[in-house]
Parts: sequence; C-alpha cells; structure tokens
Amino acid sequence: MTREERIYLWSALSDVFVDTEVDYGYIARQVAGFDRATVQAAFYQDVAPACYSNMLAPIPPIWTGFDSAWL
Repeated sequence: MTREERIYLWSALSDVFVDTEVDYGYIARQVAGFDRATVQAAFYQDVAPACYSNMLAPIPPIWTGFDSAWL
C-alpha cells in the first residue's frame, strides 16, 4: 500500500472519532477498495490509538475531521 493510500484509509476511518454523527455507509464506501484485514489493522493499530482521545473530552476539540497531514 502506498503512503497516499494509507493516508486516505486513515482519513476515512478517523471519521468515527469526530464529534458528529458517524456516517457508517460513507465510511464503508470510502474503504471498499481495501481488504477487510487491512481496514481492521489500520483502524485498531493506527487510527484508534491516535484519535480516540478526541472522544474522551467533554467538548471534543476536533468535530469537523482530522487533518490528513496529522494522521
């Protein structure tokens, strides 16, 4: 997987951790080109550890989306 593909995948999966209603259908469409194992590994090993703290804040600081350069 190229770096650009990895960032694209991380960006799509990070939508779970923003302070808006999660559009699972949209996320599923974004990650449809990746195999399930790759998506699961990216979510649990890369995205969740980096982004979960946003959901722990009483008022999450990131509510429109994570900066792909940060991911």
